[in-house]
Amino acid sequence: MKKPCNKEQVRFDVRSARIELGMTQKQLADACGLSLRTFCSLENGSKVSNSTEKKLSNYLQNQDLSKT
Repeated sequence: MKKPCNKEQVRFDVRSARIELGMTQKQLADACGLSLRTFCSLENGSKVSNSTEKKLSNYLQNQDLSKT
């Protein structure tokens, strides 16, 4: 059984990853193939579709977030 997500933790994790990459919301949204509105919803902890989560996850998995 999947553990429920803490909305605040998801918001923090997405924002932290974006800042670590040195990207704006628009830049990361574009890189993931998301609209800015959808990305902002995700970063604010709103419920988004599985495909949106997958797009962000796929992009972040290919980034080196340990550089900084």
